[in-house]
Amino acid sequence: MLINDQQFQRFLVTSSWNKVEKGLIPVLEHVAKQGSVNPQVESKIRAELKSTMPAEERENWRLFSTQELSNLVYLHGALCETLRLYPPVPFQHKEPLKSDVLPSGHRVGPNMMVLFSVYVMGRMTSIWGPDCLEFKPERSVFQGNGSEI
Repeated sequence: MLINDQQFQRFLVTSSWNKVEKGLIPVLEHVAKQGSVNPQVESKIRAELKSTMPAEERENWRLFSTQELSNLVYLHGALCETLRLYPPVPFQHKEPLKSDVLPSGHRVGPNMMVLFSVYVMGRMTSIWGPDCLEFKPERSVFQGNGSEI
């Protein structure tokens, strides 16, 4: 069976949306959950959102533009922290094009698959410290010079 260009484009849009939906929706659900479990996180996000709005609009519900959202540092930290604790894809794999040595000292050859768990790495005390299981958006919030806020 042959499909025409319009059917193919519809397929691409539908399959792309399914990927976004399956990856993005759970992340947003986890951000909302963490906000309800951690009232201080929710209040900081709300305060940051209100600070970007004109005073006369602060009590009204509205959508934010991409430009407005790009300046929300604490919200970005909350999203990064959510992705660290609840990655939409729990495993990743990489294949080197030429021989290399991993930081662990293991040698890998061309086209050798290296599989690692992003989920586990997000919970490792050796990477994130003893509070690795805590939801702390501040962990991912940095000033312009690279130092933590």
